[in-house]
Amino acid sequence: MNQAAKAISDPKMIAKNISNWDDLPLFLTVEQTAQLMQCGTAHIYNLARTKDFPARRMTKTIVVSRDGLRQWAEGDEKWKQSITIWQWQNILQQMQRMGELLERIEKSRNLYTGT
Repeated sequence: MNQAAKAISDPKMIAKNISNWDDLPLFLTVEQTAQLMQCGTAHIYNLARTKDFPARRMTKTIVVSRDGLRQWAEGDEKWKQSITIWQWQNILQQMQRMGELLERIEKSRNLYTGT
């Protein structure tokens, strides 16, 4: 077993033997992420509850995307694109409803003022 594989299998060793993002597994556990970021697991669990952190619940385990973590750490928001499409559709629907509401208000105002 090579050094990178040993580091991946042992969460305590992940930050010591990894020198390249590509050496990391595609998905990291909370413990591996905490070791890599040099913080506590409670901090990672708190981050995982936010929409801005690239963590997902898979069955009973929370995993962190390696590529998403890198982009998050660099301040890049590309990892959120799949969410953004859904949000964009939701925003468009809300804008359409607001437009319809404004039209009704305008019609009501015209009826009231007689114009």
